[in-house]
Amino acid sequence: MSFPPMKRLLPFALTLLLSLAATVASSQSGPVLKRLSSLEDARPWQAIGRLEIGGSGFCSGALISRTHVLTAAHCVFDSTTREPVPASSLTFLVGLRDGGTIATRRARRVAVREGYNAKSRNFENRAARDVAVIELEYAVADLAITPLTVHRHLRKGQRVAVVSYGQGREEAPSLQTGCQVLEHVGELWLTDCDLTFGSSGAPIMALTEHGAQVASIVSGGMSWRGRDVSIGAPLDDSVEVLLAKLGVEAEAKSIAAPAFGAPVKSLGDQLGRETSGRLPQIGN
Repeated sequence: MSFPPMKRLLPFALTLLLSLAATVASSQSGPVLKRLSSLEDARPWQAIGRLEIGGSGFCSGALISRTHVLTAAHCVFDSTTREPVPASSLTFLVGLRDGGTIATRRARRVAVREGYNAKSRNFENRAARDVAVIELEYAVADLAITPLTVHRHLRKGQRVAVVSYGQGREEAPSLQTGCQVLEHVGELWLTDCDLTFGSSGAPIMALTEHGAQVASIVSGGMSWRGRDVSIGAPLDDSVEVLLAKLGVEAEAKSIAAPAFGAPVKSLGDQLGRETSGRLPQIGN
């Protein structure tokens, strides 16, 4: 399936801080990005798909039940007006790989984390609430797909994995293993995962004895301490809260959040400057 020339990606990053380089200062032992071209490679990750936004762009997302997709809140807002897009304009391509999908589902309703304000000039506050759950019109019944469960024991130094779509690799998912959680800054998680435009909404996953579990959502990217990093929005209890807003129970119980202790300074303090005014480019 070709990507229409007029269709633009939904950028996943801060306009002024994002480096467009595709590689994050990696070494041979750093994160490895692998295109999931074969069914064998893609099979464990088929709950992850591409979220089409009204023909104007796309994000990544993941099934957390057979009728619900977890993604970034900014993906469901118009990039120009900063108003919510109609749910009917959202389409989730489940397990999209080189033109084929396991299922294609339109959205019925959307719930956005309380406090998210697409028009806010406070980037840190916005990114910390950049979580949304989309209810699909019809369930994805294919038993080959196992929806992701939620993990809340993320910690600094932990190895994580990301499966996402992105600029230049929009036709098939890419798996990145060997990423590391670099820091817990304010409410946000910073990782060295190699992400780009279109990766917003992708699950940042902890690899546990229970399998891969989503621990955070890709919200953006920035330059931090001389390197490019990706920003993960915290989940906390937001998945359960959003499912409750949609009138359903969580199908998979989340693991209780650990005590992280006192987080390091806020993102603004870390950067040594105000983060207000550095709005993420979330659309055209």
